[in-house]
Amino acid sequence: MAAAPRARGRDGRARGAGVRPLVIVGAANDGELIADLVQDINEVEPTFEIVGFLDDDPAKQSTCVNGYPVLGPLGAHHRVPSAAAFVLAVASAKRTFRTRRVAEALKVTPDRLATLVHPLATVSRSATLGHGCVVMAGTRVNARVRLGDHVLVEGNAWLGVGTTVGDYAVVTHDASVSGDCVLGQGCYVGANASIRGRTRIGAWAVVGMGAAVVRDVPTGAVVVGNPARQVATVDAGEDG
Repeated sequence: MAAAPRARGRDGRARGAGVRPLVIVGAANDGELIADLVQDINEVEPTFEIVGFLDDDPAKQSTCVNGYPVLGPLGAHHRVPSAAAFVLAVASAKRTFRTRRVAEALKVTPDRLATLVHPLATVSRSATLGHGCVVMAGTRVNARVRLGDHVLVEGNAWLGVGTTVGDYAVVTHDASVSGDCVLGQGCYVGANASIRGRTRIGAWAVVGMGAAVVRDVPTGAVVVGNPARQVATVDAGEDG
């Protein structure tokens, strides 16, 4: 978790700082969603100018995604403007550890990580957001919620009062997390999943789509169903 969580905001920068260049790391689906989110933010207040994407997929090199150029592989990050901010869009179910690895490889200071909050999201004044978080439209981040660094919360998700979400975690669209839950580092909560209050989800665990979680989930467990039951485990050291 961030040592000193930044106050919530739409852009991770001080007001009056002007429009800032932004590079989206990852040009797959989440990258496109983030590009759309930035456009929505800019309609309310001009905040970011998207420079383009970084992506290791050879098929995407020298192409455009959602109207913005793919600037090169992730290793080209040192060639982007020094004033540019970064936001990461590389996680997927069972592979949220990719976000951690990319963040470590970028080696950029926290002030170069953009935190993006959609204008149609609701974030409590007492919530805190870490560096590099993305909160999409329709999401409700309630009182005393604490998000770590590089957390992705997709559209219409609900985070109950007092919930803590660890670094690199992903809460996908329409998921409902009740109050005082603890979501561990790198965990993944699937679409339409529900988690009972005061439940702990272990680091790198995966909660499947539509699962109803009524008891704690161990580290690295994959749970599905109603009530949720463990069906597999995740190895956060895998690259596949």
